Amino acid sequence: MNILAIDTSTSRASVALKTNAGELHTASGSGINSHNEELALLVESLLEQAKLKASHLDKILIGSGPGSFTGLRIGFAFAKGLALSCSSALKSVCSFKAAAAAGRSCVAGGVLVIADARREEVFCAAMRIDADAISMLRSPEIISKVRIVDYAEDLGIYNRAESEKLSVILLSEISLPPNCQAVAYGNFNLAEGMIFIDLLGGEEADKFNTAEWLYSLKPNYVREVAARTIAERSAGKHSNAPVL
Repeated sequence: MNILAIDTSTSRASVALKTNAGELHTASGSGINSHNEELALLVESLLEQAKLKASHLDKILIGSGPGSFTGLRIGFAFAKGLALSCSSALKSVCSFKAAAAAGRSCVAGGVLVIADARREEVFCAAMRIDADAISMLRSPEIISKVRIVDYAEDLGIYNRAESEKLSVILLSEISLPPNCQAVAYGNFNLAEGMIFIDLLGGEEADKFNTAEWLYSLKPNYVREVAARTIAERSAGKHSNAPVL
């Protein structure tokens, strides 16, 4: 099966392609928040490396976030359009779980995945990384920066009394408490982690590009967003929440 994975939840887009022959090709964006300019070129580059056409794609995976509001919208629009034109299966994968999978060679056991949510808050999820499994202990949610260590202790994945470092996979540049050991996302490819998770199985069943499915597939913003589509604004749906 030819599987293309795309993640645009962070400041740098990442893509990965797993071919029928077992080859794995990966690429990441070179610019900060340049998803709109680079995403199609990154995918085209991987297809050329694998000597495939877009029509050969059996499945497309898209990172669901949370993360950059604009980045997620760009990624979802691109993935939906590609799946529709290629009649490929389309499935979303939690970007934070993908980050844990991508970082499996750098860290193991209990770990927090963290990204900046602004306003002195962070998106945070708790994972357990084993050799052949990635388990989500707590789904992504928003917590105060000052609660990071307490949050990990409450979940039983860290004990400051033992003077060990709390393992954190960091998806954006933020300051952490001194008792945290951070692994930056620039060290690995989130899209490759998505393919690893998909091949493990146990996720939701694959979905195909029916109109109903494509319409219902949306990013996991966690925090309510201010932007609305024309249809939503016409229906009177408004929000004062800040755009991430």
